[in-house]
Amino acid sequence: MKRSSTRCTGTGRAARLAGTAVLLLCVPCLSFAGTTSRHPIRVSATYGVGAGSIGYAGALGLSFQTGHDLFTMHAAGTGVPFVNAGMGDIGLLYGRSSADRYTNASVSAGLGYTSGRVYGRDVRTIGIPVEASFTLLPCAYVGLGIGVFGNLNLTLPFCGGVLFLKAGKLR
Repeated sequence: MKRSSTRCTGTGRAARLAGTAVLLLCVPCLSFAGTTSRHPIRVSATYGVGAGSIGYAGALGLSFQTGHDLFTMHAAGTGVPFVNAGMGDIGLLYGRSSADRYTNASVSAGLGYTSGRVYGRDVRTIGIPVEASFTLLPCAYVGLGIGVFGNLNLTLPFCGGVLFLKAGKLR
């Protein structure tokens, strides 16, 4: 009987990285659970599309905020469909946020895994994802905003701007 290999494929590696990122994001969230009586807890998911340095851009995010502290797990990228060219990252970010009843502004940076295909070659590296956003909050559970993201790495830095929809507990 042939034994299966334990070697991690590209998809498996990305899934393990995403699972680890979720766990690492949850640990700080749980540590704030007993100290949030003064600050409302805000949890949200973000989806945005726009333009980037290599073509179209897209961004997804899951954020947890208490007070001014913001923890985000994000996936962002830029590329050209059907041409097999683009760059993207999955990262954990920490940032600061300022919010009032109808607006929210934030800036975050962190560490991420970056991969893509540019100029006919595969690129995989570690990068520093950064993002900034401004959100209008017409109600307590849905917001519309604009954001910029980038990834600083030694191989091929990239950036993009998106219009996004944010949903969750925003106030």
